[in-house]
Amino acid sequence: MHRKIRKVAVIGSGVMGGGIAALLAGAGIKTLLPDIVPLDLKNDEKDDPQARNRIAKAGLDAVMVSKPSLLMQKKDAELISIGNLEDDFDQLATCDWIVEVVVENLKIKHDLFQRIEGIRKPGSIVSSNTSGIPLEAMSKGLSSEFRQYFLGTHFFNPVRYMKLLEIIPGEETLPEVLDFMADFGGRILGKGIVWAKDTPNFVGNRIGIHGMVKAMQIMLEDGLTIPEVDALFGPALGRPKTAMFRTADLVGLDVLSHVAGNTYELVTDDESRDSFVIPDYMSRMIDKNLLGKKTSAGFYKTDLTPEWKKIRKVIDPATLEGSRFAWKAAAANLIYSANRIPEISDTIVEIDNAMKWGFNFEMGPFETWDAIGVAESVQKMEQDGLPVPGNVKAMLAAGHTSFFKTENGQRFYFDFTDEDYKPVKESGDIITLAALKADGKVIQSNPSATLVDLGDGVACLEFHTKMNSLNQEIITAIHDALDHVDANGKGLVFGNQAGGMPGAFSAGADLSAVRAAVDQGRFSEIEEMIKGLQYGLAKARYAAFPVVAAPYGMTLGGGCEVCLASDKIVAHTELFMGFVEFGVGLLPAGGGCLALWRNFVASIPDAVPDADLTRFFIPAFMAIGMAKVSMSAAEARANGFLRSVDRIVFNKDYLIGEAKKEVLKMVDEGYTPPAKRKIKVLGEAAQGMVNAQISDMQKAHYISEYDAFVLKRIAYVMSGGAVRSNSMIDEDVILTLEREAFVDLLKEEKTIARIDHMLKTGKPLRN
Repeated sequence: MHRKIRKVAVIGSGVMGGGIAALLAGAGIKTLLPDIVPLDLKNDEKDDPQARNRIAKAGLDAVMVSKPSLLMQKKDAELISIGNLEDDFDQLATCDWIVEVVVENLKIKHDLFQRIEGIRKPGSIVSSNTSGIPLEAMSKGLSSEFRQYFLGTHFFNPVRYMKLLEIIPGEETLPEVLDFMADFGGRILGKGIVWAKDTPNFVGNRIGIHGMVKAMQIMLEDGLTIPEVDALFGPALGRPKTAMFRTADLVGLDVLSHVAGNTYELVTDDESRDSFVIPDYMSRMIDKNLLGKKTSAGFYKTDLTPEWKKIRKVIDPATLEGSRFAWKAAAANLIYSANRIPEISDTIVEIDNAMKWGFNFEMGPFETWDAIGVAESVQKMEQDGLPVPGNVKAMLAAGHTSFFKTENGQRFYFDFTDEDYKPVKESGDIITLAALKADGKVIQSNPSATLVDLGDGVACLEFHTKMNSLNQEIITAIHDALDHVDANGKGLVFGNQAGGMPGAFSAGADLSAVRAAVDQGRFSEIEEMIKGLQYGLAKARYAAFPVVAAPYGMTLGGGCEVCLASDKIVAHTELFMGFVEFGVGLLPAGGGCLALWRNFVASIPDAVPDADLTRFFIPAFMAIGMAKVSMSAAEARANGFLRSVDRIVFNKDYLIGEAKKEVLKMVDEGYTPPAKRKIKVLGEAAQGMVNAQISDMQKAHYISEYDAFVLKRIAYVMSGGAVRSNSMIDEDVILTLEREAFVDLLKEEKTIARIDHMLKTGKPLRN
């Protein structure tokens, strides 16, 4: 049987249910979002469908206004239909997957599954998003056929942005059902799959909540303040910027307390059971409804009480008063993680992935342990009287000093059961550049970029500057990579893998280097560098072999230009793409103005030769002039940056592999490069039209005088300069106009002020 998911029911329209529904809709799947009928209906509302669907409607409304948006694009909501669990229950019979996301109450869930059992179609999958109730208890007494298709699918909030999906097999779940859901969750929904056991709070929350609550307990013992703890347990230790207490505010203190309390009740044999008892001060906060973000008051509300105001301090980096606390809290969580194998997971890989994908850690507990040094840290643990797990002691005694190692490009993990290393399993469609480089697959390299052999005649040019920003070394590497592939290979991928979620494919040009060159008056050098980028990307566009870009996350300015020069783009769904140069008083000059206009013109069918180009010029111009950045790949397509031939991939791990496939597919189909033709431009007609609009915007005080000055220059470049409407010009004309405008604008004091402000604050200056 070739299983397909055409329609899904997400039962429960709260924060999690709405998030799951939005994710499914973004993947193009019809989704039913039912909830209970309100209990407080008035007599005249009992037969009113709108009143009866009020709860589900409120859930969908919350999705529509969510910030950051849970939807990839607003029109995805058209795939979500609402209903209630009385009038619309029979619609569940049409669904291929039914996922329960109702209140954490065993009786309510069990009763719901009994109802579902009586209506679901044979072979349909049913899952629970519970984080704490055993699957065995929820499915007790239900038929064997139901239990064969029943499992846990635990998403993390916010669903669109958190990569982790824990899959929990039931006692009778069919292996083929589990394999299908893992593939569907990973490949179609873009999640990182962690296999969990049917134990309290599974993997991520079991380890994560332990680490948070234990740190909150130790904080009091060591006399630290909340800001000091967050200063330690943030980026300094590879954790997200929200660190410990800001994360608690985001999760909600009530939710954190519930999960911790639920764990405490269920893990009666846990050696660290008391680590799940929340501190008294946190209980008092919950009693006062100080729950965090949801009540606009939590650990970081400055007007809580005089007591809470006193903790608004920052750590003194000179004294490092928190170092002992950080060691105690981190060591406790490392020890706890090792002791949970094989209770909650069979391998260290599942635990590490759960913390990276569910809590945004840069490294999981065992990767962190490796970074600290296993032997050295165990020695310190024993000196401090901490109970080192026996499995870790045995590993060290056998001469194994790390949990992970890489050999010949393959990553291995230490398996406590077999007491030996095993390869980390990954899909055959996933290509890891770091592993290839470790295996000696580097073709050529400089300090800013590396050309890696992907096999089968395909190479990948990887950037590795800060935020993968473009500089002269990368421009040189582009030219060199194209020359190498032309002589030796079949095709090229522009692909990077640095950074977490969403990361940065490339944040654009190295603005600080440009600013330094301006200070030294090296304008001719700047122009030559721009020319090198322009013609490097033109070289890619018209190469005799296919070039595919694999962008993700921030893809701005020059990074966007790299993508637009490629034959095809394979983009991650979390794609923040756009030209932001206007924010610093500049314009795209690496061929961006030309490439975006070419995209818009190319979208006009050949059957409409006399199309009114002015209808296309305004949105193309506004995309640059308003510095629009897409909030998803779907939005990038709507903005004209992605074309119909470009693909969107939900799982970032697959990008390089899928880009390679596209290269080979084009080669197999007999690739021929696009012909270099003249391009039609609107010239002075477009400039007059845009200038009138700019004047109106300036009079209404929407833009400044300098904004207007820069916008007019952008319109001049994109429209082809001083030519008549509908003129056919060489692409080189626009490239020359881009370079001249870029250098001219760099000589303007207000552009320099904007650049300085951006470099200092990270925010645009509207002078």
